[in-house]
Amino acid sequence: MPKRILYCHPGAELYGSDRMAAVTIQGLRGAGHTVTVVLPNHGPLVDHLTTGDTDLIVQNVPVLRKEYLSPRGMLSLILNSIVALGRAMQTIRDTGAEIVYVNTLTQPLWIIAAKVTRRPIVCHVRELEQGRSRLLRSILVRPLQLVNGIVCNSRATKDFVMQNANIPASVVDVVYNGKDWAEYFSHTPAPFRTPVRILLVGRISPRKGQDIAIRAIDRLSRAGVKVSLTFAGDVFDGYDWYKDELIKLEEQLGVDESCNYLGFVENTKQLLADADIVIVPSRQEPFGTVAAEAMAAMRPTIVSDVEGLAEIVVNGVTGLTVPPGDDEALASAISTLICNPLQAADLAVSGFKYVNAKFSTDRYNAGIQDAVLRVC
Repeated sequence: MPKRILYCHPGAELYGSDRMAAVTIQGLRGAGHTVTVVLPNHGPLVDHLTTGDTDLIVQNVPVLRKEYLSPRGMLSLILNSIVALGRAMQTIRDTGAEIVYVNTLTQPLWIIAAKVTRRPIVCHVRELEQGRSRLLRSILVRPLQLVNGIVCNSRATKDFVMQNANIPASVVDVVYNGKDWAEYFSHTPAPFRTPVRILLVGRISPRKGQDIAIRAIDRLSRAGVKVSLTFAGDVFDGYDWYKDELIKLEEQLGVDESCNYLGFVENTKQLLADADIVIVPSRQEPFGTVAAEAMAAMRPTIVSDVEGLAEIVVNGVTGLTVPPGDDEALASAISTLICNPLQAADLAVSGFKYVNAKFSTDRYNAGIQDAVLRVC
């Protein structure tokens, strides 16, 4: 039976979780539900949601950010949440929401507001914060004890939730990201060019491992392998210092002319088409949509053997995996593909088939629909 759903998303950019939010909303509407979307601010995502059948609300509510992860920050978060709670409850009532769908763990306010107004809650967990202290992990997942259903974007994310929250496994579903991958495919793998074009898509932050990529490029250059490295993605809030360190590292290693920063790129299709090899050297990754996009573009893909990425890429079958943080292994994997172009092409084709089969839109929409109906 169709429901009125309030879909709460924590931002309005166009990165992986934002694009998946748009896919989720479209799927819910396609299943007959009436969906009202609430965002904390305006941004490029708004243009992707403002169609004739879209009800969109921009409402400033606190979203967990880096600046809140301190005693003073937590106090500020609590005070801001107290002020915003009444507005959130009123929005739930005004929209007639029968279900509140909270996307990511960064919006505990909506979970509390939905609980107070006695609405069933689905929370879509896309975070994996094993590197945080036990206290912070506990604070992050504690609101999940109030929800009726949990969707995790990978088995690794589910493990994180189960290890840090006292929640029965029966309320937790794993639904892998899925969408129409056809837009990413342009052409079959072409012969590698000189220099070999390597692409890394992702926001600039230590988690994404841009420094690992730079060190790998240095190793290849010293071995006489001509490569170029393109970064697509802007700096994650609060990590300007990391971008400065990357620039210094390039200069120290003498590879600055081989590295190129494009900033945020809304449509990466052409970048993927132009790339010879795509790398995702993340230190931590709940899922890794950019890896799936690279495989959908039929580009040979190398990822860290970590968490969600290890669930996307089967080493030696659909791509290559390397230990996280190991620039020597990353350089070796890149060299392996360059020296074995037929193997690289075979991996690209296998990855393309795998992504389209395992991470399809139909599978994703069915999983989300099941999770929503289960809480009714």
